[in-house]
Amino acid sequence: MASPYLFKNTTIQGKIHQTIDWDSLEKLLPKKTTIVGAPSWLPSRGFFALMFLKHYTGLSDEKLLEDFHTNWAMQVFCGVLLTDNERIKDNSFVSRVRSYLGEHLDLNLFQSMMINSWKTEIPDKNVLLMDATCYEVYIRTPTDSDRRCGKATLGSLYLALGKTNSSIMHQQKNQITEV
Repeated sequence: MASPYLFKNTTIQGKIHQTIDWDSLEKLLPKKTTIVGAPSWLPSRGFFALMFLKHYTGLSDEKLLEDFHTNWAMQVFCGVLLTDNERIKDNSFVSRVRSYLGEHLDLNLFQSMMINSWKTEIPDKNVLLMDATCYEVYIRTPTDSDRRCGKATLGSLYLALGKTNSSIMHQQKNQITEV
């Protein structure tokens, strides 16, 4: 069995694992109240860990599961350590974990908990980044090089972040009217 010391101090997953409040994450999911069905391969905190690894590695579901079987650090990160002959044979396992989290997780509570946990680790708290694959946008790249499409949305970004500094908004208004 892999040493907890080795995991926490020599692997990047171990260092990341120490920064996450796993107990708070577990409380965001409902407890299993029935004994019907097979036991889960992962504890509830392992569901979050598996989705973190999915994003962190950028692997497909199948490749993630394949790497999970052979990488002890990934297994320990998810709260389980498979024996030599043990394998998760369900190829849809990663997808089912994602679906379970989608059904049972309150994203607002999850985001608040993660922000509070990682507040000291976030260097630029006034920057908002969004993944463009999450929503549809009907804005095309302008063909006119003099147009400044991004300027009009910057003011709404400041408002969304709670920045209502009048000098920022005044400066933004002047830039928009110049276009």
